Amino acid sequence: MRRDTYFEALYKISEVSHKLGVAQATLRSWETKGIVEPSWTLGGQRRYSQKQIDDLLALIKSENPSLKGKTPRMRALSAKLLAGFEL
Repeated sequence: MRRDTYFEALYKISEVSHKLGVAQATLRSWETKGIVEPSWTLGGQRRYSQKQIDDLLALIKSENPSLKGKTPRMRALSAKLLAGFEL
């Protein structure tokens, strides 16, 4: 069996910031608010999974604030994310 099948790719905060088009401070803020919970390395650095990136990207790109049709997890993430923005 291939060795890389055991490990999920994890991304640094700078990589995620670039992929999502948001500041690193925004990702830290979302972490504080419970929107995303990154993993941590033994050296104390944040790491994000592709699933977390995809979930955040879906929320960012969503033009319709309606939560209809979303899974309970996505509804919870949407509500947390939308609550973090001031209009």
